[in-house]
Amino acid sequence: MSRFKISQQAMQDIENIWNYIAENNPQAADNFLISSEKNFRS
Repeated sequence: MSRFKISQQAMQDIENIWNYIAENNPQAADNFLISSEKNFRS
């Protein structure tokens, strides 16, 4: 398994994307985070 560290800038970008999606669809924003986490782990 590879190990990696997400930079502060990347975390801020992910949060900004979540906020943008959540404006119209909070559930889709949560799904985005779940999907992103799964992709980072694989």
